[in-house]
Amino acid sequence: MKRLVNVILVLVILVLLALGLRDVFGYVKVNKENTSLRELAVKIPREGQGIDPNDPFYRMIDFEQLQSINPEIVGWIYVPGTGIDYPVLVGDTDTEYLRMDYNGAYSIYGTIFGFADADIVFDEHVCLFGHNTTNGLMFGDVRNYLNQDWANEHTKMYFYTPERVKECTFFSAFTCYMNDELFSAMSLSSDELEELVSSVKSRSVVTVENMPTDAGQVYTLSTCNGFNTPYRCLSNFLVTRERYVLE
Repeated sequence: MKRLVNVILVLVILVLLALGLRDVFGYVKVNKENTSLRELAVKIPREGQGIDPNDPFYRMIDFEQLQSINPEIVGWIYVPGTGIDYPVLVGDTDTEYLRMDYNGAYSIYGTIFGFADADIVFDEHVCLFGHNTTNGLMFGDVRNYLNQDWANEHTKMYFYTPERVKECTFFSAFTCYMNDELFSAMSLSSDELEELVSSVKSRSVVTVENMPTDAGQVYTLSTCNGFNTPYRCLSNFLVTRERYVLE
């Protein structure tokens, strides 16, 4: 009996080791692919052009290159000081990119994506989704916004499209059920947007001082609040500065 128990323990250890190695190799592969994509697509302005090259507001994204890889790449998201620096895709269905990478290949990590019917430039409320990972890939850092110190230190998010750059300021973080009515609020009137901002702010578990007063557009980053759970962790940003991309 003791020998049988030892055999079972060894088999369990081997299975766990195999799963761990699979996760490590998967992480290395996905991280390498996304690093290569960033090197291809993200352009930092040179000094002497009259702008601060260290200001992400003036980052340039080569969407021509990106859309030659996949025409469903519609944007790019960057949160300084975190691992969030990825293309954003919109597919034919709401879940197309849940288990698919930007190349269209199967991936347990998926990619960052929006609703199939979303207008990520003009909708007053844009929801973006990504997996919650323990290794920090995709939206693994979104859950950290539930921590007051983290939220205080990571206040800016940048969203890039072929036509515009949007600088966004963090103002709320909380958890909710996956079918929360917040996710259905997309194209809104000015009064509806004002109500949305007020509601999202009131639900926050962290405090934001000097919150922007003008609400032109809200971006919500959503990820699972744990493993295989119907609850979601949200971090919410207001667009506070915007510029057109010049050819």
